[in-house]
Amino acid sequence: MAELIKYKHYLIVTAALIFGLYITEPLMLAYDELKQTNTLNQKRETKLTALLSEQQVLAEQLALAEQNKSKLQALMFNKPSESDFKLTAQTLLESTLEPVNCSIERVAWRGETPINENISQWRLSVRFNGDALCVVKATKKLESLTPLIRFAEYNFTSREWNGSTTQSLTGDIDLIMWNNRQVLQPQEQEPAA
Repeated sequence: MAELIKYKHYLIVTAALIFGLYITEPLMLAYDELKQTNTLNQKRETKLTALLSEQQVLAEQLALAEQNKSKLQALMFNKPSESDFKLTAQTLLESTLEPVNCSIERVAWRGETPINENISQWRLSVRFNGDALCVVKATKKLESLTPLIRFAEYNFTSREWNGSTTQSLTGDIDLIMWNNRQVLQPQEQEPAA
């Protein structure tokens, strides 16, 4: 026992080191981890509270976005495949130019520019012949079509112009149109024509 009392201060230091190493340090690490978790949870709570307080505004914005989506879909061709889109667009173009007495000489697709994973912009080059009234009527009809078709470039030429509305003109136009390849949900299907 006398020997233990002689080394008592060593035993106290050893016990303190063991207590610090195996009890105090793990408790401090666990405390720091809990403190970090608590801070993160408080930040999440603040964000969720802000979102919940804006729930009405977010619901209104979602409804507005859905309305805008349906409006935009009406302005685009909604064909899942490239061939369906091209066939539909060419048929629409021919049915627009034919009634105004324009004869189509050439139709050439100039290519596709992807806008996102579902929507692509297409460019179509058309050459047609007809009188001046044909050119005016065709231009007006093309600009008012739905789905939306816009002029990228246009050039109307004649061998000579004498001012007559029956004089033959040649029109070279480049048109831009958009296709949405996303398959529409049953409630979003296009109305049957």
